[in-house]
Amino acid sequence: ETHHGKAGQKALDDALDHLGSPDPRIRYAARIAMENQPLERWRSAALTGNGDTLAMLTGWTALAHADSKQSANILSRLIKLDLKSLEEDLCLRVANLYAICLPATENSPKDAILAQLRPLYPNQSAKLNWALAPILIELNPQKAVAATIKLLERSEDPIQTVHYLYQLRNAQAGWTQANRETYFSKIGEAAGYIGDSRS
Repeated sequence: ETHHGKAGQKALDDALDHLGSPDPRIRYAARIAMENQPLERWRSAALTGNGDTLAMLTGWTALAHADSKQSANILSRLIKLDLKSLEEDLCLRVANLYAICLPATENSPKDAILAQLRPLYPNQSAKLNWALAPILIELNPQKAVAATIKLLERSEDPIQTVHYLYQLRNAQAGWTQANRETYFSKIGEAAGYIGDSRS
């Protein structure tokens, strides 16, 4: 955190060197330090990366925070990642970047994103399902609604149930009569969560 708010090549080099640190505190400090540097000095380095996936994702996150106009450039790099080969934590970081960049991009590579994300949803990872639901429901409700309804049916966690209900609320396509019945049935169950001892 020594370099927060300070502009200088050493501060920038130190930040870039630690973007892939296994220690989340060091990684966070490096990202914040980089975001406090003049963008033109590190934009290219952040986009290019050093080949380390964690470092690249951290750098792209810094770039997305610093300049939303870079979202299209970030998306063009995200779609090239092989998510099936990545650990859960890295996939979650990818999902977070999609959540940040998609709203800021007018002509996103929708087909490429869906080809990358759809095979992962639904997933054995509850965390990944949670992160991917809003993205896929927005991009492709025709298929994502049915997949999310299946997760909703299996959900026994009140917070998880409410999350899926919330994400489905504005979906304009992908509904069947059976899906609607499940959705409204789950809304009725969720109403009973108020005052539940688990909360």
